[in-house]
Amino acid sequence: MDEKKLYLIDCSAPFFSRLPEGETVNWSKAPLSGLEEGGRIRGSTFKNVRREMELYVSRVSGMGYNGLTLDDLAHLALLRGYPDKTADKIVRYRRHYEDILSIARSFGMSVFVNTDICFTNQTILGRLTDGEPVESVMEEAVLSLFTRFPEVSGVVFRAGESDGVDTKSEFRSRILLETPVQANRFLRKLLPLFERLGKTLIFRTWTVGAYPLGDLIWNPSTWKKVFRNISSTALVISMKPGEGDFFRYLELNPIFFLPGPARILEIQARREYEGFGEFPSYIGKEIQAWSNELSGLTYFRGVSVWCQTGGWSRFRNLTFLRDSSFWNELNAAVAVAVFRYGRSHSKAACHYWGGSGKKDFLEFLRLSGEVVEKYLYVPAFAKKRWYFRSVRVPPLLDVLWDRVTITDGIARVYRALSGKHGGKEYNTGGMKKRLARMELLADRLRLPYRGEFHRDTLRVLTLARKLVFRKGDIADANKLARIAAAYRRKHPDGFRFRVNLTVGMAHGAAETAIRLAVRKKPEYRLLDRLIFHPWLLFFWRVLARLLKRQLPPAADRVAMPLEKLLR
Repeated sequence: MDEKKLYLIDCSAPFFSRLPEGETVNWSKAPLSGLEEGGRIRGSTFKNVRREMELYVSRVSGMGYNGLTLDDLAHLALLRGYPDKTADKIVRYRRHYEDILSIARSFGMSVFVNTDICFTNQTILGRLTDGEPVESVMEEAVLSLFTRFPEVSGVVFRAGESDGVDTKSEFRSRILLETPVQANRFLRKLLPLFERLGKTLIFRTWTVGAYPLGDLIWNPSTWKKVFRNISSTALVISMKPGEGDFFRYLELNPIFFLPGPARILEIQARREYEGFGEFPSYIGKEIQAWSNELSGLTYFRGVSVWCQTGGWSRFRNLTFLRDSSFWNELNAAVAVAVFRYGRSHSKAACHYWGGSGKKDFLEFLRLSGEVVEKYLYVPAFAKKRWYFRSVRVPPLLDVLWDRVTITDGIARVYRALSGKHGGKEYNTGGMKKRLARMELLADRLRLPYRGEFHRDTLRVLTLARKLVFRKGDIADANKLARIAAAYRRKHPDGFRFRVNLTVGMAHGAAETAIRLAVRKKPEYRLLDRLIFHPWLLFFWRVLARLLKRQLPPAADRVAMPLEKLLR
């Protein structure tokens, strides 16, 4: 790998451009199976993808990105033992992807192919069952990719999460690296191949808490075991900013400052927990702070921006295409301007916008960030640092993609961990004033802002939160039900609210149990080792099944099953 820095951006948006409206979509990976008919992708369908891809690449390359992350290895690697039907499908995909790689080359963009460890089908599962190591299968897949497409610059590996339950593709990924030792062995097996071919292996530390490898994202001990005695110019480690998913209120991950291999920062421009770009969620201030903190690290090598990838929702804003999302694109433009060209986030934002009235525009962006921080999150809860087993507790519990779920269980967690004055600190005073000011500025500047939708969404959410913290009575609950029903009629394409609270629910033993189960510091306690002992995991899995009713309905139907996170 050469020494230039990486400014990568995902290019999945063109693949989504022909999907039907109104359906919940898994945005975590290009929907290749959704583009197929009878098990194969039609040439006319891919012709549309190519046309959208050319527009997409021209725009992102023009703002300074020098590389694309492309889905996915499973559809480009031809492995031994595949039946004729599967082999024929792979050959067809390869022909179509020739055009995508040609487009990337014409704009001077490198291409990195994404994959989970490990994608599987019946053939691969048979090989693994017969005892073949996962690293051997992946080595064969990588070699097949580079042999057919020598222009590909590298592969991005995700080890800590698998496909969602809703995945309908012939290829379904599984978490097959369960321990730090297995991850270390995997890297040692594949890195010599990447070094020999002059390619880059990007290894993501994102994990969702499953298995002993599940705390890789935040645990220095696990991190050191995974990368122990590995020194390779072919290796780049890709990390999310905080110790969890793409949330606010998470300080920059201390692991960035551990010595070792080269690192890049992942940035999510299309904020999957903050509206998906349906309303502004500007992160320029955060981008600037990350840049300042990382600028002095000699092993820091750039950024990987997600402008389309991540989460499940019905929202359809496709970045950098026709009728696309200005707010997602703004975050993506600011990210590359700050990290590559050293501009301030405010100058970068104004430059991308290009209109007059910069002072008003920056005020609008500031207000948009304040609205997200103060009202979408619960500050008294989000500011605190809590760990449960192998994960850092997310600073946002009730907003999951395009769904808001507030049940007794979620309410008890908020109450137990927000502190003595948590309810008082969740003060929605000033919300109406801020939103009204944003609408006035948006009208003045002619910004693509759905102010009424933004205001109505937050009204339902904050009313529900008041029931969580201030108990309320049946009249308050009935008022919330009426307002939520009116919201659904008015915004049928908006958020889905599920509020199921026991009116006047008192504090009790559940809150005490919650406070015992979590810890304030990342280091494991003796109590954690006792209550999460392997002998007791069966109990936790049974409890997880019972708690499903307290969680968003979509979480266990489309994402990874809750029980898997307790393994």
